[in-house]
Amino acid sequence: DCTRMTLFVPKMLKLAVTLALCVAAVVAQTPPSKPVWPNAFSATVFMQSVNTTIPPRFTRWFYDKTNERERFDGLDFWRGEQLFTTVIRTGGAQGMEYQIIYHQDETICFSQANKSPIYKPDFNLFNYVGYTLIDYTVTNHWVATNRTTNWFFQYYESQKTREPVEYDVLDQHRNEVTYHFYEFDAGAQDSSLFTVAPLIRAVCNPRA
Repeated sequence: DCTRMTLFVPKMLKLAVTLALCVAAVVAQTPPSKPVWPNAFSATVFMQSVNTTIPPRFTRWFYDKTNERERFDGLDFWRGEQLFTTVIRTGGAQGMEYQIIYHQDETICFSQANKSPIYKPDFNLFNYVGYTLIDYTVTNHWVATNRTTNWFFQYYESQKTREPVEYDVLDQHRNEVTYHFYEFDAGAQDSSLFTVAPLIRAVCNPRA
């Protein structure tokens, strides 16, 4: 049989099945074109990590690379409690990050400068591996290594729709963060999503 199947279970307890098809296989696999990361989208994402202090959580991600801004809504830990939190981040020379925490009738805000651009994967650096099953969804599996930082990236897109299914980041210390996409809607995002209400901004506490 020319089809080789490899099963592996990473530390985050995710089951992935990678299928590599040889030239003589009944169904020949043609490498797809490079993935395309849209400039704007909203998505429901489950984040989990290995060897880090980041707790697993669901978040709603609003992304607008064209205008260098993004937003995350979801439960996060603050002072030992899991509370609804909004993070609004803008990039560039005047970039800022706002963390807004809601606790019953209390709203707490922290702000700090963010000079880093909003992240966008450069898929020109990724190489195609083959098919992989993620939650029994057939995906195109892509990998890349940053030779300067020794970070390793894996990207899985739906073989059918080309939408993101999962994105893994492994740093040089073996800390791994996985972003699993349960919903993905490409398209322009309303600018009001990235605006901090004036009343909240007025009481926002700067972080050093």
